[in-house]
Amino acid sequence: MSQPVLLVGGFGLPPQLLAPLARELYGRVVPTGFTVGCGEALTRRVVAAIDASDAPVTLIGHSRGGQLARVAAARRADRVQRLISVGTPSSIGPPQRWGVPMMTALLRRVPNPIALDCAHGACCAEFRRDLAAPVTVPWTAIWSGRDRIVPPHEARHGGADCVQVDVSHVGLVTSSRGRAAIRSAL
Repeated sequence: MSQPVLLVGGFGLPPQLLAPLARELYGRVVPTGFTVGCGEALTRRVVAAIDASDAPVTLIGHSRGGQLARVAAARRADRVQRLISVGTPSSIGPPQRWGVPMMTALLRRVPNPIALDCAHGACCAEFRRDLAAPVTVPWTAIWSGRDRIVPPHEARHGGADCVQVDVSHVGLVTSSRGRAAIRSAL
C-alpha cells in the first residue's frame, strides 16, 4: 500500500478479528479494544493514530468503528486520504433489531465500561456533531443486504460510493468477498 492503512473494529468484536485483514493490507488495527466505550474517547484514539502516522492514512472502519473513523476523518481531513466504512450504521445507538433492546437493558444493570448513551449523553455532543458533518475525503461505504445487525438503509450513505457485498455483518471484514471489496475500494 502506498499510504498507511488504519483499521477500526466494530462494537463488541475482538480486535483479533481484523488482524488477518490488517496483515493483508499492510495496515494496523487502532487500539480501541472491543470498541464498547464512549464514542468521543474512542475517536480520540483514532485521531491519535492518524496524528502518529508519517503520511496521510486510509481509514477502514467496521460497524461502529466506521462511525469512529468517519468522525476522525471529519476532524483530520487533511491527514486522511480515504475513508472506507464497512457495515456502518448512520444512526448512533443500539440497532433496532430483534433481541437488542433486551440485551441493552441487561447491560445497563451490570457494572461495565460499555457506553450505551452516546446518542444522547453530553460527553458525546461533539462526536454526534462531527458524525453528522459532510465527509470531505473520498468515501466508500460497503454494505450487505444480508446484514442482520445494520440494515441496508442505515449502511448506504449519501455522499459515499456504495458497494454491496452478499455476506453477513461480520463477513464484511472476514470473508474473502468482503475483504476483496475492501481491497477494491483502496
